[in-house]
Amino acid sequence: METVKTPVSPGLLGMLGSVPDPRDPRGKRHALAFVLVVCVVATLAGAKNYREIAGNAAGMPRPLLKKPGAKWDWFNFRYSYPSMQTIRNVLTGIDAAGLDRITCAWLFAQARKDAEGELEIAPGGKVMRGAWTDENDKVTLFSAMLHREAVTIAQVRVPDGTSEITQTGALLNAADIPEGEPVLVTLDAALTLASSIPVYFAHAHSPWERGTNENTNGLLREYFPKGTDITGDIRYLQAVADEINDRPRAILGFRTPAEVFAELLLADNPGDNLSSVASTG
Repeated sequence: METVKTPVSPGLLGMLGSVPDPRDPRGKRHALAFVLVVCVVATLAGAKNYREIAGNAAGMPRPLLKKPGAKWDWFNFRYSYPSMQTIRNVLTGIDAAGLDRITCAWLFAQARKDAEGELEIAPGGKVMRGAWTDENDKVTLFSAMLHREAVTIAQVRVPDGTSEITQTGALLNAADIPEGEPVLVTLDAALTLASSIPVYFAHAHSPWERGTNENTNGLLREYFPKGTDITGDIRYLQAVADEINDRPRAILGFRTPAEVFAELLLADNPGDNLSSVASTG
């Protein structure tokens, strides 16, 4: 008999078992961890609301329901699954922040299980459509997503009257990045706003407002004329990048970016020497 592969792991079930159950012990048909596993699996499958989660639960194959602990329904001769009302009652009554932390931690572990290289994390804010606070304010979440895997690994609620910038530290703490793990965080927008750096946005169809961009495009055309397929030779691509990056710039006093970068590093670290400073090449 063919074994049905399932995304539900004992680790997820055990982790969800730590979520406190707010329901009255009387009349409970399903264990809390089972209902939450069904909700997580349905959401990962694309469900966006209670009705769709319930629909996914009803359509789950028997082995997938059995694995996290579904009870056998002798009257209907099938494994039972939570109704939409049960799902609604559970999700509106539990500690949502706790469930969020557990789910994100599990997704993080699954996404990085066989991954190599440094972590690439992109933080970003989003307003939850259809969600409102008791004060009738919109709910905003600040999330951290893995670039390559496109998986959200942490998110925190942005307090009313503030912005995502104030929650940058809390978000990175919630991500629970393993100690010693190399990580690249693209905090461009957050750092720009936090440091009051002026931001310039070019108008659409106005290439003269993006001189550096247009000039670089012209330089690239010297190596890759229009209609030419970009070569797959990574060594050639790297050589082109090194040659362009090593061109003296008029705005830098006809020095190369690498020279200016080295000077800035040496200014901050007088004890170093040029041989210990990495260039851009």
